[in-house]
Amino acid sequence: RKALSLRGLALAAAVLLLATPEAIVGVSFQMSFSAVLALIAGYSAISNRVGHWHEGTSHARRVLAHIVGLFITSLLAGGASMPFAAYQFQQVQPYWILANLIAVPLTALWIMPLGLLALALMPLGLAWLVIIPMGWGIALIVWLTSIIATWPDASLRVPPMPGLAILLFAGGLSWLCIWRSRPRLLGLLPIAAALAVYLAARPPDVLISADAKLIAIQTPTGLVLQRQPKASNYTLGQWQALWPGQSFTPLDPATCPDDICSLATKFPVALVLTPPTTCPDSPLIISPLMLRGVCDTKARTIIDRLTTYQNGATAIWLTPQGPHIETDRDVQGARPWVPAWPG
Repeated sequence: RKALSLRGLALAAAVLLLATPEAIVGVSFQMSFSAVLALIAGYSAISNRVGHWHEGTSHARRVLAHIVGLFITSLLAGGASMPFAAYQFQQVQPYWILANLIAVPLTALWIMPLGLLALALMPLGLAWLVIIPMGWGIALIVWLTSIIATWPDASLRVPPMPGLAILLFAGGLSWLCIWRSRPRLLGLLPIAAALAVYLAARPPDVLISADAKLIAIQTPTGLVLQRQPKASNYTLGQWQALWPGQSFTPLDPATCPDDICSLATKFPVALVLTPPTTCPDSPLIISPLMLRGVCDTKARTIIDRLTTYQNGATAIWLTPQGPHIETDRDVQGARPWVPAWPG
């Protein structure tokens, strides 16, 4: 009898989501269940072909079969969960299979057995006898993986993945794994569509942090950054993944008459740095200050400190027809588990 099945996995997911429905957007749920789903379905599909590999008395054959099994396990689990890691963290680790080939045997043959033995020895006060060598195994894994982490391109930053792309991938993966006959291959179509959507995605032309202390604007000459004191370095690092190969150029206030910068973009944009006496003549005005009461919000689009206070971080795509704006409030929505935004 199989220890894991698709029904058991579905039951576990249902119980978890009934208790905590917000878990579905969390990275732990997405990566864990996608990896287990791929492992169950993958080995079910190839069991007839690889089930006999461990047969025979040859030690070399058994070792080779074990290595191949680890490779397949890493390929299935990593291949299914990597898109979710790219979606959540904007980075991927291309050497994950090699790292697993090292870490999994050490965990299965050294660390976990000693951990179970430590539990048995705890009532006798002798757990330290095995916890210490167990720690050696953990230290060995950390040491080996730290070496792999120093290799070139061990961690690659990738542009953020659109929500539609990850939804298509999740749907295609589910179809591919749930079906058992040839129709399962139809799941490759939404996966291919997810890749197409991801490659066609265009980064925003303007980004404004939740506290408006960071404002990045894409211009024909490069990325312009307006940064105020105590701005988040972490946020800036996350933004860098949007424009691979480009660097931010600090905005020179000397190039902005009266601290109003008219930037050359696909759509007229004015960046206001100090409280203006009159509102700039631009259909889109961005500022780290509070401009309400100075500028008419009906005649133009204003993204100021009050906007980010109410709606969170803001992304803007500029088109000849006008700006397309998305905010944290738009993404998170008005769901029961989402804290209310300030009105």
